[in-house]
Amino acid sequence: MTPGITQVSGQSTDESATQQENANGDLPENALNVWLQAAENVGGLVVDYAAEAVSARWIKVAHPGKKVQAGVPPQCWMEHVLEVTFPSTAGHSVSFLQRPKNVNSFKESIASIVGFQVKYTILLNMKADDPYSEVCDEIYGLLNRKRSYYGCAEESPLSNALGVEEDGIEPWRYQLVRIKEKCRRLRGEAGNQDTLIIETLYDIAGHAAVGIACIHAKKGKKNEL
Repeated sequence: MTPGITQVSGQSTDESATQQENANGDLPENALNVWLQAAENVGGLVVDYAAEAVSARWIKVAHPGKKVQAGVPPQCWMEHVLEVTFPSTAGHSVSFLQRPKNVNSFKESIASIVGFQVKYTILLNMKADDPYSEVCDEIYGLLNRKRSYYGCAEESPLSNALGVEEDGIEPWRYQLVRIKEKCRRLRGEAGNQDTLIIETLYDIAGHAAVGIACIHAKKGKKNEL
């Protein structure tokens, strides 16, 4: 299956992160209404294209500029992301909404509604009736959130994964080590909790995908020589 398209917009700065930490944490319950209201504020064709969204939700991800530390409250290193899903037939609409001018307008509009700057993600659901579709979309979304967390640029998403070569480690083998680490987690306490099992299996799938992408990337480089 072809994974969904994800576009992360409205990159948070240290200032916006501080604004979010200082906010009361109350976000509008209906995330889809926030998306549609933001579109109305922008106006023009954005209104019609944005209305094709089928769902939206608030998710929390680790802030790329902050590291998780023991004893530090979660709100100090987590940030909200508005995740919006479009049907497989909305490829043209998603492309229009991803134009830089529209991205910046949406960023400002959403911030005016919730009171601080947040990132937003657009997912294109390729096969809504396929049981594998949601799982694959979640894996793709996970990889993009991790890319943001590790500070990889949009044009070089594998920079961190390929960087282990500097220490003499093959990138795909490093991902294999991480997979084995996750497998040990499943053999431990995590193996008794459905939520942790699912999260860990997503992590394993993500590391496998990164390993495959690293192999493809290295082959591409060799072919260019």
